[in-house]
Amino acid sequence: MAITHAQSLQRLIAVMAEAADSPGLMRSLVLEVLNGHGARAAALAYLDVTARLRVVGAYGFSDGEFLLGQQASMWAPGPLGDAIRHDRMLVCATADELLRQYPEFTNAAQEYPVVVSLPVRSRGLVLGAVLVALAPGSVVAGDDPVWSALAELSGWHLRRYSPRRTESLLDSRAPTRTPVLSDRQLQVLQLMEQRQTNSQIATRLGYSTATVRADALHIFREFQVHSRHDAVRRALEASIIDSSQS
Repeated sequence: MAITHAQSLQRLIAVMAEAADSPGLMRSLVLEVLNGHGARAAALAYLDVTARLRVVGAYGFSDGEFLLGQQASMWAPGPLGDAIRHDRMLVCATADELLRQYPEFTNAAQEYPVVVSLPVRSRGLVLGAVLVALAPGSVVAGDDPVWSALAELSGWHLRRYSPRRTESLLDSRAPTRTPVLSDRQLQVLQLMEQRQTNSQIATRLGYSTATVRADALHIFREFQVHSRHDAVRRALEASIIDSSQS
């Protein structure tokens, strides 16, 4: 029987009420909620203000792929960081696809070759990402309500994990300031709005990819965001750049 969004969310919230600590949370999510989807392992990572992902919940990974407290740059190749940077659900549907994108999964690909990663957001703020490793042959549908419910619950958990930081960033009463950007950074931001990659922007402007990446990080800091999507959205709202869709 299909699970509706309301039922999924109700079950996930029930799991949260029974699992106060992060390891218990991830174990409960896998065993009680996602088992019907073939889930075998899961990890939840928090994105800090230095753009580093820190694993705050993990269960089912036997070879140390994800350990509590493990840290990595958001920019390093990996399913968690990639979900944040692309700001969407990412799926590796086979072992070959998983290993082609993430060779570090060599020891685990046969056990759980299907990997789903989701950005975790709350009120426009990217808090981190959640990853679920599935059994061979698992079918993933992007519109399945379980995934949206999982991301929603993960966001609630990560807000609890660092409430002061999250609330300070979300506080509508906090004073705002105009981002300070150079002419080149404004060009980079405008090309981001056109959905060009760092490599394409570098070629277009005649700079190195490293320079464009550094400009992107400065842009994120100025707008207090962690993704291109949010930087572009705020720039458009403030009329700092023009929309290519108009």
